[in-house]
Amino acid sequence: MDWSAGRVDVAISQARDLPLPRGREEIELAVGRHRYTAGIRTTRGYVYVCPNIVDEAGERTNLSTVLSALGWTRNQRLRVTVEGHRWTLSTDSRGE
Repeated sequence: MDWSAGRVDVAISQARDLPLPRGREEIELAVGRHRYTAGIRTTRGYVYVCPNIVDEAGERTNLSTVLSALGWTRNQRLRVTVEGHRWTLSTDSRGE
């Protein structure tokens, strides 16, 4: 899974059991020690996390801002763990 253009993309071929929403579907997004309200969508063979997210204090922010603040770089490979409507992003320690 890669992030660029302010969103995180997962190829459907890699999505396995991920939900494939027809419109925007709300999820809880965990990044580092923080939790956000986010959305996912499906388009052209990808499930992606929408770039506009809301933090725990109700403040709007952007996914790329959050990832950059953690030192993650554009097109860096990330790991996603999905448990129901909770998605957790972490760095891919395998370096793939």
